[in-house]
Amino acid sequence: MKFVISDKKKFSVFSTLFRHLPQFTETINLHVSETGIYVQGMDTSQISLFEIKLKNDWFDEFTCEKNCVIGLVCSVFYKVFQCIDNLEQKMTIMFDETKDKLNVKLEGNNIIKDFEISLLDIDSEILNIPETEYDVDIEIDSGSIANYINQMLIFDETFTLRTTQENIILSSKNESGSMSITIKEESIISYAIEEELDLTLSFSLNYIKKICAFSKITKSTFINMKKNTPMRFHQSLDNKGFNESENYIRFYLAPKIDD
Repeated sequence: MKFVISDKKKFSVFSTLFRHLPQFTETINLHVSETGIYVQGMDTSQISLFEIKLKNDWFDEFTCEKNCVIGLVCSVFYKVFQCIDNLEQKMTIMFDETKDKLNVKLEGNNIIKDFEISLLDIDSEILNIPETEYDVDIEIDSGSIANYINQMLIFDETFTLRTTQENIILSSKNESGSMSITIKEESIISYAIEEELDLTLSFSLNYIKKICAFSKITKSTFINMKKNTPMRFHQSLDNKGFNESENYIRFYLAPKIDD
């Protein structure tokens, strides 16, 4: 197995993924096949599930003759990325199934850095995520939603997202007080909601904050909602819509249940 990233934008995306994943889990399995790489995992509380999909043609070079599962410590993998001197360098990742190591090579400016990462045997199964027809589809500027969430951390316990025919209303509250932000439809990139629907779901603001840590990866974020269903955050890594995207990171966050 071998894949190469030399495009600086893609390297930045790949690095950012492993920079923030430890907020959800310390270890992951890379499921590698001839079609690309797939990652799935949950946080320790099993409130949030994430998945990453990168097709083989997303990479500058990609070869995989035999399916393999590579268990990694996310923080160690990211520390290797930090050793790159500039984003113009080339990163080559290789795996030999006869050895329990992952080899990473960084090349650039007439300097070559070689790393050998010990692998883990992580016992986990891939969950089947059912296809869902959501009642609310939102595309919003990633920087804006991250900024709103940071402001709501003043009252950092419960986050509520209400969608009506005209507006999206974000609110947070705790014992100290509350805050709300009303976003008019004109300020949203795209907005589709079932006719006459008025939907309100509440979530842990702490988890929303963790998800928004990935906001710099893409210009926009898709948010999909349905009653009694986990909210889905989708960031397309191939500039396509959430239904057409083949390269992405997604989060599914279970809503809070009223007492």
